[in-house]
Amino acid sequence: MFRFAHSEYLYLLYLVPILIVIIWYSIRRQNQLLAKFANVKLHKTLFPFKSNFKLISKNLLITLAIIFLIFGLANPQIGSKVEEVKQVGIDVYILLDVSLSMKAEDIKPSRLEKAKHEISKLIQRLQGDRIGLIVFSGKAFIQFPLTTDYSAANLFLSAVSV
Repeated sequence: MFRFAHSEYLYLLYLVPILIVIIWYSIRRQNQLLAKFANVKLHKTLFPFKSNFKLISKNLLITLAIIFLIFGLANPQIGSKVEEVKQVGIDVYILLDVSLSMKAEDIKPSRLEKAKHEISKLIQRLQGDRIGLIVFSGKAFIQFPLTTDYSAANLFLSAVSV
């Protein structure tokens, strides 16, 4: 099935005939002005590099580029219909304190390492849920946004330090 994601841009194609008329009028006007300037037979001697073929082909390529740009904006798509997938699960954001007090060793090995261990255990139990981590020490920083990539979450969690 072929469709356009943004079919409203296809209305811009109505401007292409107007563009063609403007280009045609411009070429015609240029030739009229040249005819007033010198005899038509002298044009080839006065302007040896001027060619109507070059002028027309240049304008044709510009017009085609605009047409393809409009089609590109409309975002053509091939495939089956768009289907919404309902996600089952919850979104969990964990806030982790990384201030100097987390270096205290009243809990072995330290508060921060114990918190990281517990968060890692939580990540291992998740199935289909998204998890994110925000670390803070005065100011908050998103360590990793909501994700279902638990191995990446563990990797970013292991990089957390005071």
